[in-house]
Amino acid sequence: MEQTQKVLNTIKKKHDEILDFFRQLVKIPSITESGLPEKEIQELIGVKLNQIGCSVDTWEPKLEELKTHPAYVPVQKNFENRPIVVGKFKGSRGGRSIILNGHADVVSPEPYAAWKYNPWSATIDGNRVFGRGAADMKGGMTAMIMALESVLESGIELGGDVMIESVLDEEIGGNGTLACIMRGYRADGAIVTEPTNLELHLAHRGGCFFNIRVEGKSAHVGVKFEGVSALEKAIKILNALGDFEEYRRRQKTHFLFEQYPLQVPLNIGVIKGGEWPCTVPKEVFLEGTVECLPGESIKEVSRDLEDYVRKVAESDWWMKKNKPSVEWPGLWIESSEIDLHHPLVLTMSESVRELTGKEPVVAGFPGGCDMRLLVRYASTPTLIFGPGSIKEAHSVNESLRINDLIRSIEIIALFLLKWCS
Repeated sequence: MEQTQKVLNTIKKKHDEILDFFRQLVKIPSITESGLPEKEIQELIGVKLNQIGCSVDTWEPKLEELKTHPAYVPVQKNFENRPIVVGKFKGSRGGRSIILNGHADVVSPEPYAAWKYNPWSATIDGNRVFGRGAADMKGGMTAMIMALESVLESGIELGGDVMIESVLDEEIGGNGTLACIMRGYRADGAIVTEPTNLELHLAHRGGCFFNIRVEGKSAHVGVKFEGVSALEKAIKILNALGDFEEYRRRQKTHFLFEQYPLQVPLNIGVIKGGEWPCTVPKEVFLEGTVECLPGESIKEVSRDLEDYVRKVAESDWWMKKNKPSVEWPGLWIESSEIDLHHPLVLTMSESVRELTGKEPVVAGFPGGCDMRLLVRYASTPTLIFGPGSIKEAHSVNESLRINDLIRSIEIIALFLLKWCS
């Protein structure tokens, strides 16, 4: 209890410093694959890690090497001027080690005009800081760095190693964390500080992108009967995908995802097609995402979706002969989970309980993240915990409550005391 109070007092004293560092991160427009802004934020984080006593490993991964790994996700841009940064604090007594993992890249804030404040201003309004990446996940980045710094500034020795991984490319598939794994970073456990609203998320969904091409026959509107509208056929496929989602909703459940009305979502995010208002459209594309629960294989789910589209096409006179094509471009994320009774979960739960006097909310993360890479390819038990709500992520006027940021630092710091002792 004496150590705990020391750390909590340190965090309280560092309130303004914590807030200042957090806002510095938010002010850097580190949009995924943007290059120099990502280098800027990684340099800032590297300097900070060095200041708190970590040995800092900074490198630019080679795509040629990453491509040899089965978890590699194809990307448009390499890592030139986009470094990965890992800070390692060496424990003194051979205690359990921990990886704290977060991503410094963010998605675009477009449309800028819809924002109440400049998304790179890190404006404070009441108890919130507004800006792109505030919740997803520069709050989490701040939390893990400042938690370690607060423990060390309190004069407390940690027995186990602490590795802080600041990665890029998480928003498009996870090659940054993959680079850390291929570089050899391993630990007895890991925490990914995605926004969980201070809940313990012990699993996340898997998912993949798909692209369905529906063919029609073009014709002038005056002789529309000579053509076949690819759009009308695509709408038939679109409705069928809704039926596929509903079927999976009834069949697939997982106790960690019970708080979500829809546990296995399927979404069509883009529809492209047509050439001219008075021309029957010859071609339409449906681009979307399908997700799966822990215990399912996203590969199997994708095959089921493809079979479903094929059966629907067989029932239509035109599509039976002109079959829609289904392609799977880019992102593939398998689901992952950690046992409810794993020591990592129990230690984190104890930390939450001790600080809040309440039982932690245990749930699943409603999307993909880098947890699955650490679990599958680094044999590192992992959970997800961080400040901010997933509802804020990627949204206009994204924000993070300052109180939640401070509380997350307190919880992670106390966890370090317990886990690395």
